[in-house]
Amino acid sequence: MNFMVEVENSICRIEDYNDYKYWYGRKAFTCVRKWSFMDYVLFVLVNKGRSSAIEIEEYVKERWDDESKIISKQALSKQRLKIKPKIFKDMNIDFIKDVFNSSEFEHDFKDYTILLVDGSDLQLPNIKITKEEFNVAPDTIVYTQAPSVKASMLIDAKYNLVVDAILGDFKSNERELVKQHISNIEDKINLEKTIIIFDRGYISLELMLFLENKGIKYLFRSNERYYQNEILTMKSRDETVQLEINTNRTQNIKDKNIKKQALNLEYYQTRISKPLLDNGVTEILFTNITESEADIHKLKELYKMRWEIELNYEKIKNKIRIENFSGKRRTIIEQDFYSQIYIFNLQMAIQNKAQKELEPENKELREKHDKEKRPNTNLGIGRLKNKLTQILLKPLNEIKRILNNLIIKSIKFTTDHKFNRPSTNRKTKRHVKYPYNLRRSF
Repeated sequence: MNFMVEVENSICRIEDYNDYKYWYGRKAFTCVRKWSFMDYVLFVLVNKGRSSAIEIEEYVKERWDDESKIISKQALSKQRLKIKPKIFKDMNIDFIKDVFNSSEFEHDFKDYTILLVDGSDLQLPNIKITKEEFNVAPDTIVYTQAPSVKASMLIDAKYNLVVDAILGDFKSNERELVKQHISNIEDKINLEKTIIIFDRGYISLELMLFLENKGIKYLFRSNERYYQNEILTMKSRDETVQLEINTNRTQNIKDKNIKKQALNLEYYQTRISKPLLDNGVTEILFTNITESEADIHKLKELYKMRWEIELNYEKIKNKIRIENFSGKRRTIIEQDFYSQIYIFNLQMAIQNKAQKELEPENKELREKHDKEKRPNTNLGIGRLKNKLTQILLKPLNEIKRILNNLIIKSIKFTTDHKFNRPSTNRKTKRHVKYPYNLRRSF
């Protein structure tokens, strides 16, 4: 899990994105100004979420150490509105492509890569122009409140890398966002060697057919309300089942081609598995993974991996603080979102390398004390943020030195992770505004 070569290459390649295809308008950055197009791009990447004036002053000091280069907040916003957020999407997807093609990349399960998908609401600034640009309906009660939009992420279960991220609209459909994820990555990774794990709420005939058509293996969690008749007629806990195709099940299919395909079918064959959890509850899983590839016990273990995406959302929201947007316009909000996903992936690559170095010590800890050491994500992100301007501007040998130093510190400063910890009731009567164990690292 050593992807530091890919990290170094990605950083060195940033200057290659200096292309007018990322401008809104062919003449957006043709005039000679204090800052070039790439100066603004680097500013977005190193932004720590403080006031714009402070961010500008610190960036200028580290970039040039020349106060004559300081620009106004208004000039910053005006020029940022000319930059397409796609530049940061491309940085991330190119990095992910390099990782997946790396000789260091190891598959999670047999020859398959396991991806996890889920959505989460992100809060936006409570400003009229923001609501308008994210399509918040003005005649709804939520228009008077701070709006939330749906973010969807596709995360690699083994390395905790965000393979693809989408910042949707106010009422984005999570199933449609999944299709968009697949479209974004299908020419970057081998979909036929991919398993995608879904939580409840995603399962639908349309999505199962869509994934099957792409050659993707799926694992959905469901409940007894969906396909109730077929579940009740099962004679064992793990069976291949024929799902009846009827009008009720096809009327909500939005994709015309998939609807046409469904209407030509009498049944759709899938596998329903009902493993028994440790607490005695029966879990219902739908999958096209064959029994020869994974029995009912392995499916149960595979689904447990989905918890990693919840942990990653916690890191992205509370450590990266991705909702701390630096502007109110959609273009600027999307720049912040996609640039921070890219930075998060760089940090995860550093932590993966550190985790590999900790493995000999962790092997003994797991055997003797049922725990292991893990790099401290909060401190790691803070250190990376503080060094980012230097990293992005230095030659390769200096980049290697700084990154190696970050890895050494990640190994030195760790947190203990205990397995099979007893659950505790963490509910408190009062919300602590500045919790002691969640200190800001940047």
